[in-house]
Amino acid sequence: MQIKFQEGDDLNHIVFEFYNELAPAGYLGPNYVNQDALAPKRHEYLGPAPHVVDYEFSGNSRDCYVEWWDSYLNEKWVGNRHWANEAYFESTIHGWVLKPRGRFTVLLDDGYYCGCSE
Repeated sequence: MQIKFQEGDDLNHIVFEFYNELAPAGYLGPNYVNQDALAPKRHEYLGPAPHVVDYEFSGNSRDCYVEWWDSYLNEKWVGNRHWANEAYFESTIHGWVLKPRGRFTVLLDDGYYCGCSE
């Protein structure tokens, strides 16, 4: 699903409003909140406790992807792709960093991602 927005728009509000709408008939997936709901909302199909973690922006396609986390299911995802937080010791910066999850539309310079700058 694509929702149009422009610079300066409140993405948190846009995402909230979209997922707080009634789900259309035949909405795919299980309803985690109430399987017999008479008026199910879209967020009920994300998980029992979904939260927005971040927004991924693609400069090339001008798209924005929502990163989700559900503490009850202990799952993290963007679209149909799941990710995990895995820390490792980065010798360049002499500290612990998260493994790059990968950006889903662009390839990052790992040095930049890990906080290294020239």
